[in-house]
Amino acid sequence: MFTNFRQAMAWMHTWFGLALGFVLMVVFFFGSLSVFDREIDRWAIPETRFEPQTMPSFDKMLLPILSALEPDEQDYAANMPRLHDSNQGPMTPRVDLPADEFWAYTTHRDPVLIMGVGFRVPKPKDPAGHNHIHGNVTIDPRNGTVLRDDQLKIGSRFFLPTALQP
Repeated sequence: MFTNFRQAMAWMHTWFGLALGFVLMVVFFFGSLSVFDREIDRWAIPETRFEPQTMPSFDKMLLPILSALEPDEQDYAANMPRLHDSNQGPMTPRVDLPADEFWAYTTHRDPVLIMGVGFRVPKPKDPAGHNHIHGNVTIDPRNGTVLRDDQLKIGSRFFLPTALQP
């Protein structure tokens, strides 16, 4: 095929460099896009295209929403058997877990209000550990309406799948 070793190596170097360069170009392009995952979400979902808002009233808006929040079924199923000490008795049902931590935040990159409750696991295996089952909700801070989470994270879930997100 080639008359000498030098020509064979030049051909291999050229095509290997082109193939590797194309792969690196794709990796760098999608890596650059992943930096703007939340902006892609806001662009793709018109309901979230509004200016960042101030934190709503805790008493009037946030407390009723947080009080109605229940532990996430998937989080309960995945973590309760791992956190609960079965030697101390049966597992507490999901809806009976006591709430003991609350949080809410909004940022300029993600103007919707993300709220959550940490429900304490009674009778934990490790009392000093973080023994919580979480419940989360996303609301519009302008009026308190709940925004469906499955429609909010288009770019975020593409670049970082749900299983890997905190």
